[in-house]
Parts: sequence; structure tokens; C-alpha cells
Amino acid sequence: PHIPLVQKLAPPRRGEAIPTLVHIDPHKPGQEQANIHTRWHPDIPCVGTISPGEPFKVECIDFSGRQVSNDDCADDILDLDHDTDHHLSGPFFVPNAQPGDVLEIDILE
Repeated sequence: PHIPLVQKLAPPRRGEAIPTLVHIDPHKPGQEQANIHTRWHPDIPCVGTISPGEPFKVECIDFSGRQVSNDDCADDILDLDHDTDHHLSGPFFVPNAQPGDVLEIDILE
């Protein structure tokens, strides 16, 4: 059986920038964002490679794709279009990962 390797996250070197693999424009709806989708499917191409042990950043949008605003009105939830919600950043390629592997992610901030 395949046994995944556990690799500890290497801290970034002093002065070295951590790469951002997905950027979000906070003013655009989810369906207009690059590298955002609303389902996992094998036909969706990888948007980047995550090297095990290396730090990276991924920006995410809220699940509604900006359908919910901060105006204290419950109608945003009542009128939510569920055909275009559940926005996801990615997918990503992880070298040597196999279907069924569990990947450990450390959220730093």
C-alpha cells in the first residue's frame, strides 16, 4: 500500500516572499474570478503546484461568491443563488500525492 510521507513545513528564508498561488479581487463576484470554481471535478485543470514542505498562500472568496453583502439584510441569504455558490480556490497539483492520500496543511495565518 502507498504510505504518504510526512514533511514538516520549512519556514521561509529571511526576506524571501511566500508565493501566492491564487489571487482574489475582493470587488468582483465569484464567477468572474480566475482560478475559482464551484465544484471538484477531474476536468478542472490544476492552477498551480504545491511542493511538500514549502510555504504558500492561497486567497479565498466567501462561499457565496460575494452574493452576501454587509448591509445587515437577511434577504441576501433568502435570495442566494445556490447554483453559483460554494466557491473554491484551486485545484492544485501535489507531486507524489495519490488518490486517497491525506494531506496535512498547517494554516499559519
